[in-house]
Amino acid sequence: MKKSGILMPVSSLPSAYGIGAFDSAAVTFAQQLRRSGQQLWQILPLGPTGYGNSPYQPIALTAGNPYYISLEDLEQRGWLMPDELPEPQIHRDRVDYGWLYATRPRLLRLAFSRSEIRDDPAFIAFQQQEQVSDYALYMALKDHHQGAPWYEWPEALRFREEAALVQARAQLKEEVAFHAFTQYVFEQQWLKLKGEVNALGIRIIGDLPFHAAYDSVDVWAHPELFALNTKREMEKTAGCPGDRDQPQGQNWGCPLYCWPAHEQEGWRWWISRYAQAARWYDGVRADHAGGCLSSFAIPYGAAPSAGHRVPGPGSALFRALRAAFPELEIIVENDGLHPDVTMLAAQCGLRDMRVMQVSFDYHGTMPDEYPHDCVCVSGTHDQDTLTGWLNRMSTEEKAAVKAYLHTDEEDVWSLCAQCLSHLMHTGCEICIIPMQDWLHLDSHARINSPGTLGENWMWRMHRGQFHDQLEQLMAQISRDSGRVLSEKP
Repeated sequence: MKKSGILMPVSSLPSAYGIGAFDSAAVTFAQQLRRSGQQLWQILPLGPTGYGNSPYQPIALTAGNPYYISLEDLEQRGWLMPDELPEPQIHRDRVDYGWLYATRPRLLRLAFSRSEIRDDPAFIAFQQQEQVSDYALYMALKDHHQGAPWYEWPEALRFREEAALVQARAQLKEEVAFHAFTQYVFEQQWLKLKGEVNALGIRIIGDLPFHAAYDSVDVWAHPELFALNTKREMEKTAGCPGDRDQPQGQNWGCPLYCWPAHEQEGWRWWISRYAQAARWYDGVRADHAGGCLSSFAIPYGAAPSAGHRVPGPGSALFRALRAAFPELEIIVENDGLHPDVTMLAAQCGLRDMRVMQVSFDYHGTMPDEYPHDCVCVSGTHDQDTLTGWLNRMSTEEKAAVKAYLHTDEEDVWSLCAQCLSHLMHTGCEICIIPMQDWLHLDSHARINSPGTLGENWMWRMHRGQFHDQLEQLMAQISRDSGRVLSEKP
């Protein structure tokens, strides 16, 4: 049976305290998905963000963002008092990361001080996990060095000399425990929320970034897995060449992988990442899957125009992941314009993607001809909202959309509604629509504009925007298109 779902970042939920969280607002949203006939909730990566707030270059690829921790839950546990909570920010449509950075750590530290969790055997065992241990020490050291990146720390710490690490753990014992605490509570709350969402008959699709940020736990703890010199410096960075949307190309500033090292260790690091994903999610979107075929390498400090292609591991990585996790739904990121990625997905038993906006913009395969087993979407987090896309079209471009839909409708709102209905009625097994498209929001609600800084990763839904009438409309379209959730989960 065909299925449908919504792309909605956790950060965009209308929670009370400045950013979406694992709280009652998240449960309410899942209940609304159930009533509107949806079976899937796709989210963006959950990792702790650094400069630029992008979840695709987190501080740690296997850690959780402490901002998503529910303050409601901390209050219910008695770790925070009601008068200590900040003023609710229910009606703001933007995440204020500066405010969160200035206020949230204090509340989490206060909760930690009251938790009496240090001697809990479950917490002690959690702390000893390699990924948690590395993250907690890294964050404690980063705080100790006033936020400086690891490659500016003293040499003994940069190169992870055992004596220096032992000394740091002893000196920063309380800080290390605090950062482990944030991960412990994060995972407790997330798995509880996932259980409640699953009980409603809704599966969660997570998102796994492909690249690691240079200033990250991953590169600091596993330098041998990245293309660094003997000083642990980057000589080349990853990016992408210019195209129609970004003529100058992009330099992402992150290191390339040392693929022979990954293959030599039997893909252990990747398998560890996906093992966590299999616990946290019901399926995953593999970001930048084309990076397995080749990466765009740019000499350090140079413009993207100086870059060139270097080969990746081909299908070897995804074959290993499919063998390790045969039941995990893996969706490869693909806009439909890269047949080599489509072939990669087919070779490895993964699910491919198609993007409606890209089909029109680049005269690709139209939705009626999308493969049955693919995931079709109206747009992604890197693209404009459907309404914003239609608003900025030329007369000729809009005429092409109207001709395809067999309509004379001029109103953008109506055109957006027809696009969504048409996509839902395709034969694709899975159809996922960004929440902003169902809300008919314009470019102000765009999640990310690649290659820019500023208003990215900030959009939040207001309480009340996902109203009863919209639930009913979505449910009706889901029924009419054969994407109906059964009465009993």
